[in-house]
Amino acid sequence: MRHLILALAISMTAFGQAPETEPLGFPPHLERYLMLEPGQADLIVAENEEFRLAARPLREELKELGRRLNEETKAEEPNAATLGLLLVDMEMTRRDIEELRESMQRAVVEDILTTDEQRGRLAALERARRLMPLYDMAHRWSLVDTPKQKRRQGPEEEPPAE
Repeated sequence: MRHLILALAISMTAFGQAPETEPLGFPPHLERYLMLEPGQADLIVAENEEFRLAARPLREELKELGRRLNEETKAEEPNAATLGLLLVDMEMTRRDIEELRESMQRAVVEDILTTDEQRGRLAALERARRLMPLYDMAHRWSLVDTPKQKRRQGPEEEPPAE
């Protein structure tokens, strides 16, 4: 049982949070693909920065909970109730971060992307993301080429539109 709890704790702390990074400029290829108008990329960057700042204390809380979970799992006699509470707190904090992210994404789609074509292109990217596991399977079975086998798109080329 102790090994199961330890494995669960490690997987939740290792995969539960994305690293916080400094914001970068908006990618020009993405700006062209989404057909953003002047100023829209700056608004998206500002929304992302607002999210990043709002999520920072939650990520710090998640890190502290992970530290406490690690300490408890290393204890000679880990307390199952304490471990359970820490795991629940970690999950609730992750959900809070996800709610912030979803709110930011809604703001971008509803307030910043002003045309149906922009929203449709963003939706196409989301559909492509959901296909990635299938692509990986098809690649493992040699049904599709790897990106290295295809000529990479250069800076002058745009990804194909939906």
